[in-house]
Amino acid sequence: MFLTALLALSSPDALAASCPHPSHQAEDKASRKEAKRALDLELSRDIDASADAVWEVLGTQYTDVDQWAALVPESREATAGEVLSDWAVAASAPVHARTCVTGFGTLTEVLIAYDDAGRTFTFRPAGLPDMIVYSQNATVVESTGDGTSRVTMRIHMVPKGMGRVMKPMMAKKIEAGLTGFLGDLEHYVENGEPSPAKVAATASASAE
Repeated sequence: MFLTALLALSSPDALAASCPHPSHQAEDKASRKEAKRALDLELSRDIDASADAVWEVLGTQYTDVDQWAALVPESREATAGEVLSDWAVAASAPVHARTCVTGFGTLTEVLIAYDDAGRTFTFRPAGLPDMIVYSQNATVVESTGDGTSRVTMRIHMVPKGMGRVMKPMMAKKIEAGLTGFLGDLEHYVENGEPSPAKVAATASASAE
């Protein structure tokens, strides 16, 4: 095995890889710079319901998030004009995008990947502040046993300017928001009704 490794390292391809082209070096440098700037978060929640039941709410009923999420008082299927023409949308998705009215403003969340069989989707939000260069949210629902499941959400965001300065604060706010979001989802799927947080948020909005 040791000799095989030495032969592999001395092959033309390996030597070329060890002395990358300047353009590759520039690409690698740009990738490392973006990775350093990026904000990456991952949160999971175990739910006492089947993966199919959770996926029905998250994936199949993608546009109905306002029915259970406290942070989203209103949501609907996005119109064609709300989806940026140069964004590739997931052809297999039940809808191209949803538009959500939130406490942070109105966002259109465009599905760029959707796998019904694998119970996973990824969306990109449009309408973010200029200090966010890029953002995406990947969600996957996995079965963990008979009638139980786990939801995992992965956020990837690239800030710029003040966004880089505010990255630690943004990370805390996003994590808190997603924790509440997953709690609302858990309560809704397990009990068939909105969480106390959602009920309170709806009552507060009605009183205004």
